[in-house]
Amino acid sequence: MRINNTMKKFFIFLLLTAIAASINCAGVEKKNGAELPVIGAGDAKSAELQDRIKEINENKPSSISSNLTVDGDNRGKKSRFEGSFVYDSRGLAKLSLMDYIFKGPVLDFYRNMNNLYFYYPAERKLYEDKFDKIVFPDYSGFPLEFDFVYTLFTGGIPVIKNVTSVKSLGEERGDTFHLILESGEYFQNIYFKKDLPERILVIHKISREKIEIYLQAHRVKDKSFFFNRIRIVVPGIDTSINFSFTRTRLNEPVRIDPFRPDSIKGAEIIRVN
Repeated sequence: MRINNTMKKFFIFLLLTAIAASINCAGVEKKNGAELPVIGAGDAKSAELQDRIKEINENKPSSISSNLTVDGDNRGKKSRFEGSFVYDSRGLAKLSLMDYIFKGPVLDFYRNMNNLYFYYPAERKLYEDKFDKIVFPDYSGFPLEFDFVYTLFTGGIPVIKNVTSVKSLGEERGDTFHLILESGEYFQNIYFKKDLPERILVIHKISREKIEIYLQAHRVKDKSFFFNRIRIVVPGIDTSINFSFTRTRLNEPVRIDPFRPDSIKGAEIIRVN
């Protein structure tokens, strides 16, 4: 099922988060005007970087509560939303966004275990989908898995599925490395500064579409990571988005009441899966 254009626009907006366009899968990296050769780092380094990602993902926050501001730029047209995000690793989440200027509600997203709900107040439409069945390209226009995006915003480092090749590259001098993953559909480059992922580049092999993700202002609590600033860039559609999280609390008790579709009176309910 294809999603209507209004819904796609919001998801394209929400998808964008980016790392540096300066990340390339190989070649020469520039730093302070100097060109630094990139060399193979070896299997041991690849294993070390993979273990670091595994460690971060295994220690994802049990809960997140935060305010957020979302700034988007689509071909020079700028938008701003503000709202709140609450997450419980037991399968519950809620995201609410409103227009920054007019203060009108724009989107309410809920997760109740395997059930996903996207409510658009302006259209009075409620979309129902399944976490294990959602076809995210129908929402976003970009061939990327929903779980990849969900992991990014819940304290993890997303990794493409069905990886067939792994290698690492590093500067001849310095403490930066690239972990390069390949699957049948994608290339992924994860840029590390010391042992901290700072940038992600994902390229779809066939379409050559790419998403760049920048991870900034990280915080750590009880071994759990969270990035308070996430920037996504989709060069192919000249779009970027900045997510700024404030008053973030990790691993503290949160309350998310399970969403009931019948609680929204007069809404058209559209079941996608």
